[in-house]
Amino acid sequence: MTASVDYVDKITKLLNKAQGTDVEAEAEAFRDKAYELMAQFRIDEAEIEARRRAAGGSRKDEKIVEKDIPLTGVFRYGLRDLSFFVIDAMPDVSAYFIDNARTEVKLANGKTRWAESVIFIVVGYESDVDQAILLLTSLHLQAATALVPWWNGESWHRTLGRGEAFRSKRSFIRSFGAGAGQKIRLATVKARVGMTSGAELVLRDKSVAVQDYLAKYQMKHAKNRNQNGPTGSKDGYDAGQRADTGEKKVGNRRMIE
Repeated sequence: MTASVDYVDKITKLLNKAQGTDVEAEAEAFRDKAYELMAQFRIDEAEIEARRRAAGGSRKDEKIVEKDIPLTGVFRYGLRDLSFFVIDAMPDVSAYFIDNARTEVKLANGKTRWAESVIFIVVGYESDVDQAILLLTSLHLQAATALVPWWNGESWHRTLGRGEAFRSKRSFIRSFGAGAGQKIRLATVKARVGMTSGAELVLRDKSVAVQDYLAKYQMKHAKNRNQNGPTGSKDGYDAGQRADTGEKKVGNRRMIE
């Protein structure tokens, strides 16, 4: 088993454990470890590439790709925002989305139907994109799982009108992403301590290459949107983070309009 495969295997197992527990403290611990491994994996790969360059070797032959995640269901826009918070915390990838799309969904009886959807598209070098999609897919499920006990645990939620209840749940989901994003950012900062200048250059080159790719295809940057509902924002953030890292607020989310 290669080092990269070993990393992916460990990260996948941790995310599966986070999805499989109903105890939020356990899920948080598994997520934190997965974030640490993801950050360390990027640094280790950058160090290997830096040594290759220093020895006069060619750069790693990996292309920038786009891979999409179809988001369906009533909370698709909340999941879209969650995804942007997470992507914003990952320096090697970017993203944009297509609203008002339609996706073919397979039903339990084996038939299919067309559903309204958001197509969330992650852009970056292939290994980075695959890692980001692995994380996003897991966090989407974890946010939905965390939403249920939070909502059922507060009796006053049942006094909210239908529209306010929906906005509160959506706010919880997107704020779950904000909390997770802060944790990912902190893990990245910790992993970069002691990193060589060569590895720093590799990471910077990758980030610049992705932004150049986006500029070439006229994918615009947009300002951060803060569309929180009246409740759910703080609780969702806490569920995704469970600790104030002291890092800066999430901003500079990348999307196409």
